[in-house]
Amino acid sequence: MKPRPHEQMCKSGSRIRTDELLITNRADALFWVETGLTQATRDAETSHQIEPHEYQNYYRDRFLRDLRRSQPPVFIDAVGAGNYVYEDRNELAHETFPELRDYLASNYQLVRDVDGTRVYIRNDRL
Repeated sequence: MKPRPHEQMCKSGSRIRTDELLITNRADALFWVETGLTQATRDAETSHQIEPHEYQNYYRDRFLRDLRRSQPPVFIDAVGAGNYVYEDRNELAHETFPELRDYLASNYQLVRDVDGTRVYIRNDRL
């Protein structure tokens, strides 16, 4: 049986020293349980930031404030083929949120793409 993305990342996660983790999408709860990390924003899932609706900008602004405050060493974008609910990166990934896209481009590096789940590490942790 092929390991799921969270299992692969948990195995490699021992190389990344961190106390907070940020995940976009409705990622498998096992990420939190198996890594023992706390979430870096107040929202346990990010559907309010991903799906278009009347208050999307409010939730995106709040999410970005939390991200800037916590500066998690690890950012996981779990939008991609094979993931739960959100699979279309062109329509739903973090790049569709311009301020988040720019913040990540300035502060994080993509280190892995595991079965549609991208893992970014903060630049000062590389």
